[in-house]
Amino acid sequence: MSNEFKDLVKRCQDGDENAVASIITIHKQLIFTIAYRMLGDHDQSLDLCQETFIKAMRNIRKLKDPNSIKPWLCSIARNLAYDYLRKRKRESSINIEDIGEVSMPDPGAGIRKKMIIQKALQRLNERDRLLLALFYYKDNSIKDLTIMTGNKESNVKVSLSRARQKLRNELEGYENELMS
Repeated sequence: MSNEFKDLVKRCQDGDENAVASIITIHKQLIFTIAYRMLGDHDQSLDLCQETFIKAMRNIRKLKDPNSIKPWLCSIARNLAYDYLRKRKRESSINIEDIGEVSMPDPGAGIRKKMIIQKALQRLNERDRLLLALFYYKDNSIKDLTIMTGNKESNVKVSLSRARQKLRNELEGYENELMS
């Protein structure tokens, strides 16, 4: 993390409203993405995104390491989403199609491949989908996932490995189509 960004976090901790606005601008898309993947509802995800930043800014002074602001914000968003899901007592379905764009030379083949992968991802449980999305589509590190999930690094690695294997199992029979 650059010294400039560390300074931005420090200014935010000191109550600088411009720094707060910058932190929100930098991270709002990531937080919305996490909320949307977990809740599957656009409006509720916007609300959760706002609630995440409100909670974070109320507690920003407790953040000891400016380098950990991204995983810290993601962890707050994830926990708020879990709270919401528990209150609603329903299963959420994560819509994988908005996670990221996949650029492929043949648009027709690309759409078909994307649909195969999305359907396979949808058959996975929520935790596996979220781990795969955060790691592969949002480029979070294992360390970031450790902070976001509250698990040990070894547990995150095992969970991610198992999620990959489950996805491979779901994609069985489509190898030739996906590799073409």
